[in-house]
Amino acid sequence: MAAARAERLPSLSVNADYGVIGTNPAQSHGTFSVAGTLRIPIWQGGRTEGDIEQASAALAQRRAEMEDIGSRVESEVRNAYLDLRAR
Repeated sequence: MAAARAERLPSLSVNADYGVIGTNPAQSHGTFSVAGTLRIPIWQGGRTEGDIEQASAALAQRRAEMEDIGSRVESEVRNAYLDLRAR
C-alpha cells in the first residue's frame, strides 16, 4: 500500500551521459548530455486510489488465509491428540 500511496508524490529524475567523439584518438574530444524530468501526477488520482484499494483487498485476503491455515493446523493437532488419547 505504501508504494501505491507514493505514486501520488511528484518525482524527479536526472540522466547524464559522457563520451568521446572523433575520427581517431588524437582528434577526439568529450561530449556530454544532461536531461532532467519532473513528473507531477495530476490526473492519476483515480488509478492510485484503485491501486490502494486493490492492495488493501489483497492484504485482507492474505490475513484471512493465514487465519484459516492457523485454524486448520490447530484442528489437526487437536484431532491427533484425541486419537493418541483414545489408544
